[in-house]
Formats: sequence, C-alpha cells, structure tokens
Amino acid sequence: ARIRYKSSSSSSSSSSSSLSSSSSLLLSSKELEEYASLRFTSILYSIISLKLSKLLHLHLLL
Repeated sequence: ARIRYKSSSSSSSSSSSSLSSSSSLLLSSKELEEYASLRFTSILYSIISLKLSKLLHLHLLL
C-alpha cells in the first residue's frame, strides 16, 4: 500500500484527503491502523529527507 506514495508531498495530500473521508465515514480498526502507519511513515520520511538535505548542504559548504 505504501508503494503508491512516492514523494512526501503526494503522501501528505492523500493523507489529508483520507482524513477528511475518515471523519465522515466510520472506518474499521484495520483501515485506521493502516492510515496511522501511513501517516507516521510520511512524517518520518519528511523528517529524514529534511535532515539529509541539511547534512548534504553542510557537507557541500565544507
């Protein structure tokens, strides 16, 4: 399921759309768990990419 979300921007936009759909619909615990793990991985991915870009920038300055 996570293969679809290539970039962090597309995953965050689809996460917000699934959040709005989950507020109107009662999802099963499995779907909610899958959404939570997807949200966590997208946040983690954005943090890691941000730190990597900062490290790369510092390395280029040195």
